Amino acid sequence: GKRPVDDNAVVGWLVKGGGREGEGGDGHARMQRSAIGSHQVLDEGSDDEDNRVSEHSKAQLMHFLKGKEQEAKLLEIDLRSVKSQLKVASGKCQSLEDTNVSLLQQIEELEMKEENRQAEMRFLQEQLAEAKLYIVKLTETLELKGAADDVRIQAWDVFRDLYTMAADSEGVVFSGKALRDEGAMIVADAIDAFTRLRSLNLSDNGIKRRGAEHLSSHLSGSSTLEALDLQGNHLGDEGCPAVAALVTGSPVSSVHLGGNRISDEGANVLCSALTDDRCTLTSLHLNNNKIGEKGARHLCAALSRNTTLRFLSLATNRLGDYGTTSLAHALRLNNTLTELNLGDNDIRQAGAADLVSCCAHNTSLRTLRMAG
Repeated sequence: GKRPVDDNAVVGWLVKGGGREGEGGDGHARMQRSAIGSHQVLDEGSDDEDNRVSEHSKAQLMHFLKGKEQEAKLLEIDLRSVKSQLKVASGKCQSLEDTNVSLLQQIEELEMKEENRQAEMRFLQEQLAEAKLYIVKLTETLELKGAADDVRIQAWDVFRDLYTMAADSEGVVFSGKALRDEGAMIVADAIDAFTRLRSLNLSDNGIKRRGAEHLSSHLSGSSTLEALDLQGNHLGDEGCPAVAALVTGSPVSSVHLGGNRISDEGANVLCSALTDDRCTLTSLHLNNNKIGEKGARHLCAALSRNTTLRFLSLATNRLGDYGTTSLAHALRLNNTLTELNLGDNDIRQAGAADLVSCCAHNTSLRTLRMAG
């Protein structure tokens, strides 16, 4: 290219009258025109140069912008990739968090199971300690009383069965086991462990007064006992005070005393419990005993006052017509009894007539049995 011209120098030269000395005004004018023409040429060359620079700059700028555009696209691709990775990572974090929560729950469950296991172990250890003490006590008791070998064997069998039963059992049945008093005492001592006991069946075991007293002392404080079956034992009149104490000392609602050799004296004791305000008895079985006319009179007085009893069985006793007449009078005053069984009591025409007559005044009795 051409050498660049300093515009300021040219102008200064013209002002000073540039050209050769001695030349006239025409020469001066020619010089001015020549300078101006030269200056125009220089300007045109400069513009061309600027245009070439501008085109070159534009090309570079376009190239630069295309590069940045490609970089932006690559960055956008990278951004999408990062977002995708973040989404996957977020899912993994949520999964890990859920796993962590599940593990914490499992740890809590295991801790609770361990606490329960330790509690059970403590309970079993306490039970074992009590069992060991009771074994010593039982051994001393049997040796002290000189119990026969068969009684010893039976006592140990009962002891084993009791201590293998669940403590939350609602019913305990030892029927027909020939327990006698010694076995009944074992049951009585162990019965406190059954905190939910609702029914106890010790029928047909030859239990007498001593066994009944031991049972009564342990069951009288029960808050859950509802039914007690002692039928087919040998309580007699001597065992009735223990039963009466149990009836007034617990919420028992059903007592079965059939076949226990109870006579008028025992019936009188039981009637005292029926007239006690604490009595909650609704069902009483006194069948297959030896209750006669006097016992019937005691029952007549009790039924006149009792308001809880719904069922009474006196089948297979010794009431006769006189005893039946006494009970008939009680029915005139009692309005809670719904079922009465007087079968097999040698009731004849007079006693039956009294019953029929009194039933006309009773509003609660639904079933009256006299056959058998």
